[in-house]
Amino acid sequence: DDYIVLGGSRGSGKSYCLLIEALGLGYESHLRGGWQAMILRRTVPQLEELLVRARTLYPKIIKGIRYQADKKIFTFPNGSFVQFGSCERDADIEQYRGREWCFIGIDEGSHWDSDYCWNWLKSCNRNSKGFPNRMVMTTNPTKWIKNMCRINDNGDSTFQTIRWTD
Repeated sequence: DDYIVLGGSRGSGKSYCLLIEALGLGYESHLRGGWQAMILRRTVPQLEELLVRARTLYPKIIKGIRYQADKKIFTFPNGSFVQFGSCERDADIEQYRGREWCFIGIDEGSHWDSDYCWNWLKSCNRNSKGFPNRMVMTTNPTKWIKNMCRINDNGDSTFQTIRWTD
């Protein structure tokens, strides 16, 4: 799927799923190179909380990964990267104009008041390296997210849902 929305209660692991998915391991990003990922949170203090988790997790998964604190970016030995950013106001999204990421993650999508940033970022979800483009959001339901996912007041959605079973 091009767009994935992860929901769940506090402490269910949504943010860790996002951090791991951003590494692109299923596409062999750690071997191929060329992987470009971005993870956004609304505010810098919220972002710092996520970076603490990433600084602990990423070196355990990717040998030789380097973190540049001033740029909030993790760089793989092969040049692939996961960048972190924030977008407190809709106008802040302009700092990402012209950028290209094969993976864009939005952590805690319900912290945004509308779908403006999500929709705007779709234009940056592209690459020329042959990776599939994907956007993933972790969230709890808000009006704009329920509308986007076509979720009614009963919690039912008209989007196709794929469930994995053993």
